[in-house]
Amino acid sequence: MPQDRYGSNADTVTAPANRSLNVVPHDTNELGFLPKGIMVGTAGTIVGRLRDDVADRTYKVWVGYHPMRFKLIKATGTTAADIVALD
Repeated sequence: MPQDRYGSNADTVTAPANRSLNVVPHDTNELGFLPKGIMVGTAGTIVGRLRDDVADRTYKVWVGYHPMRFKLIKATGTTAADIVALD
């Protein structure tokens, strides 16, 4: 296992990601964990809910990193693709 020079540092929302999850948008299933942000590989829209939202919202997203803490990314209406949740 490689040496972790930052293993003793606190894991905060602004710290680098330690795990990732390929997101499969679904209309009712929440993500497996609350991510620090998401990487988007194909620009488009994301319909979903952030951590404290109670209703769905539509976000236009570009290719790259978005520091948005989604708890749910819906299949219906989402056109962005290659989404990875980072934590």
